[in-house]
Amino acid sequence: DNSDSCSETNNNAKSDDEEIIEQEETIENGDHDDSTGSQNVESDYSAEEIDEFLSTLKIENIHDDHDDLDALFPPLDGTAMYSTACKMNHSCDPNVVIIYRDRQWGDPLVAHCIASRDIEEGEELCISYIDLDQPYEKRQESLANYGFQCYCVRCETDSGNGQNVNDNCIRATPNNDIDAGDLFGDDDDEEEADGQSTEIIGDSQGNLSGTEALKEKFEEITNASDAFNAGAIPLPTFGEIHSFVVQHGKQALESLIANGSSIADELVECIASIKLKKFSACIVCGSNLEKKLYQILQKEKSWSYAAFRQVYWVATVTASAGLAQKGIYLQSQRFLDKANILGLDFQALPSFNSFVAHYGFEAFQKPSDTLSLHDDMQINLQKSISHFDTCLSKPIQYPIAEVGASIDAEEFQNRFVISGKVAVIRGLAQDWKAISKWRNLSFFSQNYGHRLIPIELGSILSKDGMEEKVIDVSTFVSEHLIPSSAKGIWTLDDAVVNPSCYMAQHALLDQIPSLAIDVEPFPRIGGTKTKPFINIWMGTGGTRTPLHFDSYDNILVQIAGAKYVRIYASGETPKLYVTKNSTHASQGNMSSVDCERENLDTHPLAKDAKYSEVVLMPGDAIFIPSGEWHYVRSLSTSISINYWWS
Repeated sequence: DNSDSCSETNNNAKSDDEEIIEQEETIENGDHDDSTGSQNVESDYSAEEIDEFLSTLKIENIHDDHDDLDALFPPLDGTAMYSTACKMNHSCDPNVVIIYRDRQWGDPLVAHCIASRDIEEGEELCISYIDLDQPYEKRQESLANYGFQCYCVRCETDSGNGQNVNDNCIRATPNNDIDAGDLFGDDDDEEEADGQSTEIIGDSQGNLSGTEALKEKFEEITNASDAFNAGAIPLPTFGEIHSFVVQHGKQALESLIANGSSIADELVECIASIKLKKFSACIVCGSNLEKKLYQILQKEKSWSYAAFRQVYWVATVTASAGLAQKGIYLQSQRFLDKANILGLDFQALPSFNSFVAHYGFEAFQKPSDTLSLHDDMQINLQKSISHFDTCLSKPIQYPIAEVGASIDAEEFQNRFVISGKVAVIRGLAQDWKAISKWRNLSFFSQNYGHRLIPIELGSILSKDGMEEKVIDVSTFVSEHLIPSSAKGIWTLDDAVVNPSCYMAQHALLDQIPSLAIDVEPFPRIGGTKTKPFINIWMGTGGTRTPLHFDSYDNILVQIAGAKYVRIYASGETPKLYVTKNSTHASQGNMSSVDCERENLDTHPLAKDAKYSEVVLMPGDAIFIPSGEWHYVRSLSTSISINYWWS
C-alpha cells in the first residue's frame, strides 16, 4: 500500500502552445470489493496448493528492490481515481488527450490533460476510453463494456450514415440491458456545445496518430520546462507564492523608484516571471538579484535602503519557486533558508515552506545509516568530568537558589516569577526527547545536513571580533561541533585563544518544525498561556555571550553539554559600565565589563558588583527575570534552548 495524496490543478487549455492541465490526486490501495462487479472465477488450484506455493517464494524486506513476487506480479501501487478526468465523457473524436506520467518511484502518478485543439468556451471536454486506432466496428465492440454506443462526428462518418452531426463530442446511446440513468447521474442539465467538427491528427495510411503526435508535443513542452509538471508546486501553494511576490514586490518597488535605485528593473523581472509562470526566468532573475543584494550586505555590513530587505525576500522566493517547480528541491531549500535567516517570517509562506522542506528532505542524501558514538557529546563530556573544575576560572562561590523539577507551577510563580527572583530548576527537562536525541551530533547532519543556518565565528569579546556567516548544518557539525566535542571540556584560556563557532539566538524550531516534537512548547513553570519566543543556541566549547540584560522573562534550558551562567541583579547596573559604542550594544542593554577577565583599571566599580552563578548540566534550567544582567560561557560543545515571554 503506497498512498500519496496530492492536490489537483486545472488550467484552461489552448493548443497554440499546448498548455497543460495537470491533475495530481490520491493514489489509493487497489483492494477489490466483489460488490463492485468483479466476477468469481474458479481456480485450477486449491487454496492449500496456492498457499504452499507462495510459502516457497523468496520475499525480501521492504528495503530490497526485487524479489520472487515481482516476477509474478508487476510492482503496481494500486488504483488511481482522477475525479476530474472521470467527469469527462467519451468521444472517438476527443478534444482532450490524457497522458499519465510519474517522475520517479514513489512519486504520485500525474494525469496530464492536454488539449488536442482549441476548445471553445462552453464546449464539453471529451476523452477517449478506448484505443482510437481501431476501425469503427472494433471501437463499438470495445465501448459495449461501458454500456453505450458512440455517435460522435468520427463515428457517424465512419459508419457511412453521413448524417449531419454538429456535436464535436460524444452523443452516445445506452444499451438496452443497462440502466444508463443510474451509471453516472442525470446529464439533462449539461450544456451542449455549438462547436464545429474537428480534424483528426493522423490517418489510415500510417501517418502519426493524434495520440502519438500529442505525446511528441508533450515531450517538447516538458523539455521546455515552463509548464506545471510532475512533482510541481501545487496550485494553492503557487497562489501563496504569487500573492507574496506581487504584494511585497510592489511595496518595495515604490520605495526603489522613489530613491532612484538601479535594481528596480530586476525586481520588475522577478514579479513578471512569477506572474507569467516562466520558471526558468524565475531562477535566473531571482538568483541574480539575490546574489547582488547579498554581496552588498557583505561588503557594507548593512543595506542602504530598508526596502532592500523586502527585495531580497522577493528575489529568494522567486528563485526558490523556479527551482522547486523543476524538482531541484535542495537548491530551492537553500534560497528559502537564506530568506528566513535574513528576516522573512516563517509563517509568511507556510505552505511553500512545508512543500520544499518535505521534498528537500526526501532528496537529501543522508551521510550514513548509523549514529556514531564518537559524536556523542554526553560521552565526551563524561570522560572529562573528573577534572571538570579546571574549566572554571575559579570555583563556584555564590550559588543561585535551586529547586527540584517537581516544584508546583503556582508555587514557582509566587516564589520567583512574580517577585522577579532568579532560580535554577535541576532536571526540569530530563524527560524531554531532545536530551537523548540531540546529544549525538550525527542526528543533525544525517537529518538536516542540507539546511542553512546563521553562525558567528569568533566573539565580540575577542580582539579579532566576530564574523557572521551562513553555512549548512553538515559543515557546522563536521568542521566545528564534532572536533570541539572530541576535546571535551574547554577552559577559559581555551575560550580566549581558540575561535568559537556559535549558532546563537536562532529560531531553529520555526525553520525546522519537526524538531519541535523533541522539546516542550513552553515549560510548565512559566505559568502563562502567552506564546513565547523560542531560540536554539548551538555551538562549540568556549562560546561567550557578553554581559547583558533582556526585556523579557527568560527560561534557559540546557539540552546537551555544560554552561556557566553568571547573574547580576538589576540594582548593580551603576557598577557595570553600560555601553552603546558598538552595533551590538545600540539598545543600551550591554555592559563593557569582560566577565571572568575583568580589567579593574578600566572598570574599577566592577570589583564591588555582586553576582550569583551556576553550572548547568543537561536537563537543568534557569529562570532569569527581565532586566537581570547575565553572562554565559560554554564549558563544552553545547546545545541550549531559551523561552522569552512577557
